[in-house]
Amino acid sequence: METDKIFSTDSCLIAIILRNDFSKSGLSFITDSNHELQLAFIDNPAGHVVSKHYHPKYDRIISRTLECLIVKKGKVEVSFYDNHQEFIISHIITAGDLILFMDGGHSLKNIDRSELIEIRQGPYNQELDKIKF
Repeated sequence: METDKIFSTDSCLIAIILRNDFSKSGLSFITDSNHELQLAFIDNPAGHVVSKHYHPKYDRIISRTLECLIVKKGKVEVSFYDNHQEFIISHIITAGDLILFMDGGHSLKNIDRSELIEIRQGPYNQELDKIKF
């Protein structure tokens, strides 16, 4: 399976798992254009050129901190929770997999020694951006 989308019982998108075996030619957006953090997969042939560009600064409203994890090595069990802190499901992610947490809650348990890369919005405030339950 190349992608898994995790939904709560009220159809809220909780997370997207992009599996290591995902493949699609060209530019493929995994998230909708209205999501606060965009996820795309790019597969271009040799010689393809992305023209010079930059991303201008402008103010936008971000309602929550979203996280993206990339598994560099190992195996991790990820448990997903809805916005009422109720368990939904667990999935195993392995080397090369990417997970984008969109809403709800989550926990991680290393099955093997694991190396993860985390990407999230900033600036980050430990007291305001993370509530343990």
